[in-house]
Amino acid sequence: MSDEEKLTLTRRLFEENRVTDRECFSTQIGTYLFTQQSPSYISQATQEDGSATSPLNWAVTGLGLEHPETRSVYSEELLDLLGQANYSDQKKTELLPTVLVETPGHTGVSLLELNESSLLFPELYLNKHFCNDIASLKNEFLEWFKETVNKEIPDPEMQKKVFSCCEKMMDITSHLPVLSKLGEKLALQFERKNVSIPEDPVPNRYSVRNFIADKKRHPGYSEDHIACLFDDYLSKKPIHPYLAGYNGKGCFFSREDTRDSLRIAMNEVCEESGSDLKTGSSPVFIGYIHPTIADSVASKNGFLDSNWSMNFLHGKFSHSLALTTLAQLAQLDRETLAAIVNNDLWYLILDSDPYQYVDTKTPSENKHYMLGEDALKKINRSAFKYHTLLTTGQLSASLCQIKDVIGLYPEERQAELLADFSRNMGLEDPLDMNKLTEMTNNIRVLEMVVSTKHLNSIERVREANPSFFKTQSANDLYCPDDFFNDGGFGFFLDNFSKSCQEKAKKYLAKGYSVYGVKFPLDYSEEELAANPGGHLVTTVEELEKYPYFIAYPQT
Repeated sequence: MSDEEKLTLTRRLFEENRVTDRECFSTQIGTYLFTQQSPSYISQATQEDGSATSPLNWAVTGLGLEHPETRSVYSEELLDLLGQANYSDQKKTELLPTVLVETPGHTGVSLLELNESSLLFPELYLNKHFCNDIASLKNEFLEWFKETVNKEIPDPEMQKKVFSCCEKMMDITSHLPVLSKLGEKLALQFERKNVSIPEDPVPNRYSVRNFIADKKRHPGYSEDHIACLFDDYLSKKPIHPYLAGYNGKGCFFSREDTRDSLRIAMNEVCEESGSDLKTGSSPVFIGYIHPTIADSVASKNGFLDSNWSMNFLHGKFSHSLALTTLAQLAQLDRETLAAIVNNDLWYLILDSDPYQYVDTKTPSENKHYMLGEDALKKINRSAFKYHTLLTTGQLSASLCQIKDVIGLYPEERQAELLADFSRNMGLEDPLDMNKLTEMTNNIRVLEMVVSTKHLNSIERVREANPSFFKTQSANDLYCPDDFFNDGGFGFFLDNFSKSCQEKAKKYLAKGYSVYGVKFPLDYSEEELAANPGGHLVTTVEELEKYPYFIAYPQT
């Protein structure tokens, strides 16, 4: 079957609901199909007077910090403090971005434009009522998820374990101590190797840019014309950061310095948490792995997602880092992981796509429209977001900003805020400023390693497949538009398997056990049953039989 025939058939199966959402979200192919099949959210809206208008013709403007309604979002205590400190407008906007937007007669809150600091420590930045609004959005999903789990899993104890994993995954603040521990272990490895650790953050060394995720409006959402207008506003803004390339200052570490370092650190954290998971020993998925095969493999230790699959926004280590964190926070073990995978809950807990749809929530009573409300609920359940936080240096930068903001207050109030932040992290002993600095530095080491490995990997993909890439600069090794726009999709599909074969060849040379996997529609039920883990490949010549692969590290 040719690539064109496969694409046509996959589209037809999706239209007939024979390809699941979960399969579609697993690959750029599926994401493309899913969004392409979704209708344009609206071509003509209706104004309140009944006349038709295109939402693109309506102006949406931002409301700055001086606007009275800003206090409905941000902390009055912090706004007053910034006013007394005579901060410049630029400094104020860095701390408290303009997130209130309005169109004639209506105001919305752009949730995806809140800075990461305010999501890590909402009480420091946000109005008490608005903190409750955000908590309500997350609780809405958790209540629905709990009902779903209780239907799918009969064992009450396993229900609690799976629910705990989702609850902890959504609480990114509680991840900070575990990510700090990983960074600390990496720093110890470098110390033993006599490798010096740079002090500058990721954006000083590498190129971080923003992109526009030109998202569609979910076909199931209300066609409230104001909500559609706000959706259009949000879908056209470059608000999504990504690690784009180098900026001429060299890498933090050499490839040899970081070889296996993250795998070792993840396994150590799992072992210390008492889990039987070995997330650092996960196999590598190269390309789109048939769900039946993927499930049987992922249910043991998870998996790493190779950059040679061209899913650069997803990241290789995102899932394994998340599973490592859950091993510590939710006592995730192999039995619970198998329950998550086998009951089709992986996507809901670990692999939501925050770039998929725009989704403004129509207000009830006198509240604002909430722009990006569903995406906000997906953020911490997303490999994309986890990857973004670590590869762009946002996590450590946010902690630095939180420390700076706390430092604006009198000492007594500082101690209260640090105690609140520590409690949010799940720490028994409150942090002081020195311990917060230590945590920040540890997380920065983790960011350096993940970002360096990510760029090294993309660079090798470019060298092997230069025709895949439109961008030519070292500052921009790639941009999301290279792979996620309509025009580039066919080109991507034609060459996808060649890239996967190139990487599988490298793993084969390194002594990995490599298994070939066919395109999903090429499998019969009998063949899947006979080869649940794919087909063992022992020679380079055999690689050409398969488009996708699973590579197991040496044990």
